[in-house]
Amino acid sequence: MRYKIRVYHLNTNNEAITVREVFDSKEAVEVAIADLNIKYPGEYDYVKVPVR
Repeated sequence: MRYKIRVYHLNTNNEAITVREVFDSKEAVEVAIADLNIKYPGEYDYVKVPVR
């Protein structure tokens, strides 16, 4: 399954950053989220969204 990342401000429904890349596996998207957490610690909430 393929995934996209949605990035929201903490504790809101407001989308903060648009990530246009589509990842080919769950592991790849989790690595990308980990990299974003390192780059922006404690600022955003990340959601994996399946893409058909």
